[in-house]
Amino acid sequence: MDNKQLASLRREYDKGQLTRQELPNNPLTLLIKWLEEAKLANIPDPSAFVLSTVNKQHQPSSRIVLMKALDELAHSITFFTNYESNKARCIDDNNQVSVLFPWYMLERQVIAIGIAKKTSIDISKDYFYSRPKESQIAAISSKQSTQLKSKKPLLETYHHLCETYAEEKVPFPNNWGGYEIALHSIEFWQGGVHRLHDRFKYELKDKNEGTAWEISRLSP
Repeated sequence: MDNKQLASLRREYDKGQLTRQELPNNPLTLLIKWLEEAKLANIPDPSAFVLSTVNKQHQPSSRIVLMKALDELAHSITFFTNYESNKARCIDDNNQVSVLFPWYMLERQVIAIGIAKKTSIDISKDYFYSRPKESQIAAISSKQSTQLKSKKPLLETYHHLCETYAEEKVPFPNNWGGYEIALHSIEFWQGGVHRLHDRFKYELKDKNEGTAWEISRLSP
């Protein structure tokens, strides 16, 4: 596909609209509603979001992770990862992160900004042992984000550990766990005809109290 063909790719956004009257006081209430609608629309991995971080060299990076918990009262979402991964090292450098849910099949996206912090070890353990055993073993087999000359050693380690823990409980890895992202800015984007999209942004008036949200409409 050449640049001319790329430039000509376009379509109309006409699946819906978002009005001020529809907006709840708590943005997490709307996030839950949109998540349910994404699930009903059979969007693959509806809980997947793009997590963007910036390290101490000011280098941004993004990757897709899965939301595994949502707290409407705390205005937070949670995901789990290896604490020695690139994303975790970036969060150690700078715990301000950006979140993007790309529900483009519904002509929607949610963009949020928040502060990431590690969950308690009890929360991490509870989720770890709720996963299939194969996923538990994969977590202790992989040194996430490190370079591999080939996949063979990783597979050998995985299969060896599968045999080792076939009848035993997989030990909980201390370098693995959750991050809870406390959100303080959330924008809801609904595609509109003629590119006149609906955009509403929630912002905490007082981040310390975390209860009062200010809503504004943004120009598309």
